[in-house]
Amino acid sequence: MIKIFNGNRRWKATELDASDVAIIVSAIENCKVTNEKFIGDLGDIIRHNIKNATELDLVLMTKGAWYMRNFKHSKDIYSTIHAEAVS
Repeated sequence: MIKIFNGNRRWKATELDASDVAIIVSAIENCKVTNEKFIGDLGDIIRHNIKNATELDLVLMTKGAWYMRNFKHSKDIYSTIHAEAVS
């Protein structure tokens, strides 16, 4: 997945919707992903699609967002998801 995000010029990460990124984000902690660019890209996709997320998407994103707080470009994702879930 990281190779697709970082290496394929024809594919754009913006093609993912909230449900797709929720599944990926929920698995990154278990896989111990540490690629800063990949995690930053996931954070950008979450920020862009958070308004379209379902309740289940938000639950799945929350799990991974807790792990994403440890990375420079995604420190605020957990609070973003929490704010959307509360509203």
